[in-house]
Amino acid sequence: MRRFPRLGREFKRAAALAVFFCLAAFLHAGEFANGRVKLVLHERTGRFSLYYMTDTANRRYEPLFTDQDPRTSFLTVMVNDRTYKLGESSSFRVSPGSGPNPALVFESAFLTLTEEFIFTRSENSELADGIDIVIRAENKSNRASHIGIRFFLDTNLGEGERAHFEAGSRPVSGETLFTGEPGARWWCSRNGNYGLFGGFPSGGNFADELLVGNWKRLNDAAWKISVNEGRNFNLLPYSVNDSAVAYYFEPVNVDAGASREARLWFSAAGDGGEITAARIPAQILAAQPGVQAEAAQSPAFAESGGDIQADLASVRSLIDRIDSYIASGNISEEELNALELTLRQLRARYGRQ
Repeated sequence: MRRFPRLGREFKRAAALAVFFCLAAFLHAGEFANGRVKLVLHERTGRFSLYYMTDTANRRYEPLFTDQDPRTSFLTVMVNDRTYKLGESSSFRVSPGSGPNPALVFESAFLTLTEEFIFTRSENSELADGIDIVIRAENKSNRASHIGIRFFLDTNLGEGERAHFEAGSRPVSGETLFTGEPGARWWCSRNGNYGLFGGFPSGGNFADELLVGNWKRLNDAAWKISVNEGRNFNLLPYSVNDSAVAYYFEPVNVDAGASREARLWFSAAGDGGEITAARIPAQILAAQPGVQAEAAQSPAFAESGGDIQADLASVRSLIDRIDSYIASGNISEEELNALELTLRQLRARYGRQ
């Protein structure tokens, strides 16, 4: 730990200015940043993109999955054996959520599905480096319905590597179905610089199955495919060396007026994409159903669109943290960098570089 005698004056002045910026800003919708993670909601298409800050000095973000056309990743809901591709089905309209966390809402006459995003951080990180996705499907009809959910992600970081994925401790270079067995509680797609990994605990609100395979082969299926274990990631002639991940939450009976919940968790791995236990929240390793990832302590400032009152509350919390460091007289380099990055993000959020 080091002593920083100027910490109080410099940081509290910056935080006070942040309060002013919160009150003075003009807001737009779409982008949210927390720590080293940026989330972009594409509200017209019902899609999202996720980025990781690989260079904190220059605030350079890199995509964690395919972002050239965000429509290649999407949600599918199955209601009474009929499937709907959310963001494209005329039965559902898309709108932004109105709660404290970023969200997309898909609404029809018979179902409301909310996709909520909660920033998280791994055990030894001072900054947010992941995201928890909570999907809630509410049955609006007047009778019980059979409701299932598929989350489909167009991965790309491992496509230049010999094996597109790792699962647990083994490489995955072909079509593979996982059902939550020990040793495959996380998967990773990474290049030489950073990676995307996701937890795969089973039971409770977590997925029943996880399938990796060729993107087009999975994309063209309304729900599932007949799995061909070990099949390569090609579907000639149009989809070569092109992989994706599909989470399946099998249909369950949901009473009229009731809802079901599905949960996923993703994070970034920097430093060459190295996977260590410290990067993975405890419930991902232990596969304990119903336990949430630790929420990120730094505020999820919306780079555009957001709640001014929520931002003000976050700034006050930030000031309290600064006061605690001043009282102790000590702060680590990582804690200091976390404070600086949070303030830079807030100033940029309100157009004050």
